[in-house]
Amino acid sequence: MLQTPTPQTMLRTNLTLLRRALDRGAGDARLLTEGVLYVTDLEARVATGEMDAEAALADASRVARALTQTGTHRERRREPRPHAPAPVRREDCVVRVPGGPWCKPEEIS
Repeated sequence: MLQTPTPQTMLRTNLTLLRRALDRGAGDARLLTEGVLYVTDLEARVATGEMDAEAALADASRVARALTQTGTHRERRREPRPHAPAPVRREDCVVRVPGGPWCKPEEIS
């Protein structure tokens, strides 16, 4: 029969997800390793009663979701970086005299 998952079993599930991603090379190995260590620490803290199981589960789920969606370090380096925004030119700026309309800096007398 199917049973409702407990926070402890869900913590183990998140740990399994991170370990599988690490084994497959499906993400950044350094980050996934840190994630495995972090979720293992959360699991130990819940077992000793130091931390609430629901809070630990929420934390572990966020970590697992974020880290399994990251690419490898090489993939991120290959992606083109976004272009830097164009510099702001003085002629593109507008100012406002208190209580007055918006206008170009040259139009202020």
